[in-house]
Formats: sequence, structure tokens, C-alpha cells
Amino acid sequence: MKKIILVLLFLAISLNAKIIFALISVEDKEIMINKFSPLANYLSQELKEKVEFKVKSYKEIEKGLLDGKCSMAYLSPPGAINLIMQNRAVLPIVKVKRKGKSSYRAVIVAKKGGDVKKIKGLTGKIFAFGDKFSTSKKNPIPIATLAKSGLSMESFKKVIHTGSQSNVVRAVISGKADGGFIREELYQRNQEELIALQYSDKIPEFVIIANLKKISREKSMKIKKILLKLKDKKILTPIKATNFVRAFKSEYQKFAYQK
Repeated sequence: MKKIILVLLFLAISLNAKIIFALISVEDKEIMINKFSPLANYLSQELKEKVEFKVKSYKEIEKGLLDGKCSMAYLSPPGAINLIMQNRAVLPIVKVKRKGKSSYRAVIVAKKGGDVKKIKGLTGKIFAFGDKFSTSKKNPIPIATLAKSGLSMESFKKVIHTGSQSNVVRAVISGKADGGFIREELYQRNQEELIALQYSDKIPEFVIIANLKKISREKSMKIKKILLKLKDKKILTPIKATNFVRAFKSEYQKFAYQK
């Protein structure tokens, strides 16, 4: 009788078991869940195990990974860099490929024909970012890019947050800011009015990570294989992906905090 009870208990736990997959909050919760539902269904079918997606803030994901409540996560580049570097249990498995690219670069720009000709010329000047997170210690990408030329956030007379990278372009062109930090593709669309002073290292796109405190390495590798073979546009297009490619820890280590 006791053996039967134990078996039934095991089956009940197995049936209720699920992989909790956190999505970094970049849009409204309902929109994100709708976009990622096809992927959740696909993973559930392939794994024969329930995969549940939950939209979380960066702080919630960070806590979930540390306390072992979160099995997997879909993260933006800055968040991924921090969590991969500070938590040995966090393993990057695949990253998104978009428009044929799985990485991008950021660039520090100034106004073409303006006073600033070289990166050092921004010392003591006004510098523009799109949002406050860009100047946070949680975002190592601008810090690492500035450090390549011996600059830091303290090098500027003033830092302004414009609300978007498009507004950074406007601020630099109008003279409201002497320099700014934007994605390379945005710079390329505005080369007639901007010059590039410093490029970042290649930044890996949005990444899916596994928490080895919660999920086994074997299972994480199985999920990796499942995602690498995914070609269904009905699943990929909603999340703005053409496919997934392998992600490596070394891609994130180069953005370790620099002083």
C-alpha cells in the first residue's frame, strides 16, 4: 500500500512539474505572452513537459535565478551580461538571429562638422543616452565602450537621457548634446549628419539562458538542440527572430566591468 501511495505521489509531482521560463519585460505582459506562446507550446511538445512563460522584471529574474525558482530566461544583452558574469549557474545556450545577424554594435557619435572630432574631445562635454538604464552600473556595455578610450561616465560635464536612441540622434544633430550612444544601424541611417568616434565590441543579441541550479545540464543541452533546429516562421516571426544560434560565455566576458 505504501509503495502505491509513493508511486501515485511521484506521478502527481511529475504531472505538475513544469519549466518556468522568464521573459524580460520589454513590452506589455499580454503582448509578450501572446508572442511567445507558440514557442512555449513548441517546447512543451518537444520536451513532453509543460513549459510556462512568465513576464518578469530584471530584478525578479535575477532573484529567481539566485534562489533557483527560475529554470530558463530570455534576456536582453545588458541583463544577460550581468547575470552570466555574476552567477556561475547561469549558462547561455542560444541567442536570437535577426536579419542574418546574431550580434550588433553600438557606437559613440558626434555631429559631423562640429567641434568634437575624436573621442577624447568629449571630455567635459554633454553626452546623451536613450534611457537611464544606459548609465546604470547594471548596463556594462556603455561603460566598456567608453573604457576602450580611457573615458568613463565621470568624464562628461553632464549626461542627459533623451527617452530613445532616435532622440539621441536629434540631440546631437541639434547641438543639445555633444555626443551620444546609439546602435550602429541608427548611425548608418544618419551618416550624413553624424560621425562615429568609437565602436563597441560585438554585442550578442537577446539570449536564452539555463539555470543549472534548477535544470540539469543534460536537459539544457536538449533544449538547446530543440531550439537550434527550430525553423517554423509561425513561431519565430512573432518574436522577431529568423532562427536561434549557439551562444557562448566568452561573448559576455569581454563586457565585464571596467574601471
